[in-house]
Amino acid sequence: MRKYLKGFLFVGVFLGFFVCGTAFADLISFDLSVGNAAIAGYPGPYASVTVDQTGDVADITVARYGNYLIGAAQAFGITPTSTVMLSNLDWTGGNGSTAFTLSSGQIDGFGSFTFVLDGFNGLSSAVSELRFTLTGSGWSSAADVLALNDDGYLAAAHIFINDGSGTTGYASTPIPAAVWLLGFGVVGLVGAKRRIS
Repeated sequence: MRKYLKGFLFVGVFLGFFVCGTAFADLISFDLSVGNAAIAGYPGPYASVTVDQTGDVADITVARYGNYLIGAAQAFGITPTSTVMLSNLDWTGGNGSTAFTLSSGQIDGFGSFTFVLDGFNGLSSAVSELRFTLTGSGWSSAADVLALNDDGYLAAAHIFINDGSGTTGYASTPIPAAVWLLGFGVVGLVGAKRRIS
């Protein structure tokens, strides 16, 4: 009887991890490392993006690197994989007049995003960190929260070079290496199957 009890306990714990898996948090992070022509002379990465997902809630943090700031028109853009609701918008840096509105549209050089935070007042309202929460559906991991836009980018931000030059431009992240590896793996499997057949 004791032997069976251990087996049932093991199976129960094993199933519990899979059934309750969506209750566990998942985290991904990537850099905005590709600048458009306006900031090509300044080395990336410019900012990091972190997606902290638990169930249908994802906390997004965009944090600048070094002397770079984030803000103004088309401050930050993403394309969530589901219809989302925005809450808990907050930031570090900027001044009291910093404000953001939600829209969709093009971000210079990086295509169209369905979720764009627009700021005002140029450099005077640029921030060092943006934080907000998205509530959506169908996310089993942090990687499920964002989709690549039609131009192949996960996110883009308006970057200010905080060195007194007034230089401003946009930065994005290229297609993640994992996507390329998955694509090459699929091509390799197709080739291997043809060779075996």
